[in-house]
Amino acid sequence: MKYVIIVLLCLLTGCKSDTAVLDRIEKNSKSDDCFRCIKTLSEDTPARMSGSKSNEEAIAFLKSEMVKAGADVRTDSVNVPLWLPGVSSLYYMDETGRKELNAIPLGMSIGTGGKELNLKVVEFTNKADFEKASSLEGCIVFFNEKMDTTANGYSKAGWQRMFGASMAAKKGAEAVITRSLSPVSDNFPRTGTLRYEEGVKQIPALAISTHDADILSESIAKNPNLRVTFSSTSEWKGTATGFNLIGEIKGVKNPDKVILISAHIDSWFNSQGAQDNATGCAQAIDVLRIFSKAGIKPQNTIRVLIYQDEEISMSGMKKYIEVYGDESYLYNLEIDSGAEEPVGFALFETEEVYNKIKLFSDSLRFTSELQRMPLEDASFWPLNSEKKVPVYFYMADRKNYFSIHHSEVDNMSLINKDIISRSSAMITSFVYLTDKVMCSEK
Repeated sequence: MKYVIIVLLCLLTGCKSDTAVLDRIEKNSKSDDCFRCIKTLSEDTPARMSGSKSNEEAIAFLKSEMVKAGADVRTDSVNVPLWLPGVSSLYYMDETGRKELNAIPLGMSIGTGGKELNLKVVEFTNKADFEKASSLEGCIVFFNEKMDTTANGYSKAGWQRMFGASMAAKKGAEAVITRSLSPVSDNFPRTGTLRYEEGVKQIPALAISTHDADILSESIAKNPNLRVTFSSTSEWKGTATGFNLIGEIKGVKNPDKVILISAHIDSWFNSQGAQDNATGCAQAIDVLRIFSKAGIKPQNTIRVLIYQDEEISMSGMKKYIEVYGDESYLYNLEIDSGAEEPVGFALFETEEVYNKIKLFSDSLRFTSELQRMPLEDASFWPLNSEKKVPVYFYMADRKNYFSIHHSEVDNMSLINKDIISRSSAMITSFVYLTDKVMCSEK
């Protein structure tokens, strides 16, 4: 009841000033700065694999952007996995000659050392049929489950990429081919991390485009004894040194309380990583820029973390928690949702705090969608599992996201400047509103 009274007083007295601030945020979001930042990251530092020169150059560029945004800036070194994709080849012979398949290695896959494996290929279009299979000794397993367009289509089909290599190795297979995780038919293979099961023989894994997966499936139907020739020089090289980047604007009332905005800098070897996640990095830094340009003094400290190695092992976030985990956090807002139209925010938060945010945002006609999930359901996120920090996720429209995800289609040509401006306005407005709501609440 106390908070309701405060909001009603705000409606009578303070909301005009808040509305004026939101207007300034919208005005400053129309700058080209965020779009330019995405463009530079995508075109000048593509393929930002952790431990790579491109990644190092991206961190240096973003550090200069944070300084321009008026933030206090620092970097922390991180041991990151160093995996090299090498060169891959996949083909088979039929009555018309040699058929090349568009293939790339799955992240962290071992290679064949350049050696060619010429073996029978056995196809499985779903997990249940694979589990019924007996020995696959001396074969190459082809996982060909199609990803559907439902909201959880990616997770439903993702087992074959994440766990398929070890599953196949247990049945004696020598290598794995996986259908790319995408709902569209095209000739761009999608990579992504696999997970080798401890104690199970490691075998190499390649992903092929959805188009070529269909071609290979048709050829197997015609010739059940089809053999494919498979080679890869991908290899694990231990660890390298990468850097987390931190920039912050100190709170004027509660400098020891932190709103953490995080985004990962790494992207795959086959992609500019424009949407995954140059956009997220630029949007996070744009919050700092807009606060400074609009003359907004945050009540709590606004901190942006650009971290390493989300795609493989989350070593950057883990290092951050090791160094800064005992500080006092109001919430962690993660930005990694692509560059389509802004939708809103998913809040893993207590019902009490969520209701306060919702009530205040409604009073200002803040129109973004706010979804609440139980705080205890956020244990998948490191800062929550280890420190019980509430976790919020920015949400953009993702209807086309997995059509480009982890592929060379994820490039600057699909980034729309006006959408980026609207996204920056929504994210910065949300941070402003929650900073004000939480000023005296935690």
